[in-house]
Amino acid sequence: MLEGLRYVAGSAEPVAWTQVFLLPRYADVFDEIRDEVLIYALIERRHGIVTRKVRQTITATTIDAPIAALLKVEPGSCGLSVLREYVGEGDEPYEVTWSVHPAGRYSYSMEVVL
Repeated sequence: MLEGLRYVAGSAEPVAWTQVFLLPRYADVFDEIRDEVLIYALIERRHGIVTRKVRQTITATTIDAPIAALLKVEPGSCGLSVLREYVGEGDEPYEVTWSVHPAGRYSYSMEVVL
């Protein structure tokens, strides 16, 4: 498991607190992580995984005190929780991330073409 804060370049305020969980057989990529590198891309490259889909659930939440302190917001303030599952062959998730974003520091847009 990896845990940390995410920042937008040039900003002093974190945009998210994130935890990353990997299947143990892929944990060796933690040694290669750099700021600009996506973890799923490292797993694909190192282990030959083909990502078939990403499941994402976004939920309104209040931010608990320990995470609020890291994000520099008031405990109990509003935010968004984003859970992502990166799925390979056989519908098996190989990476799961959980991020908490303070209100006003996350935007999600989607376009549905009919």
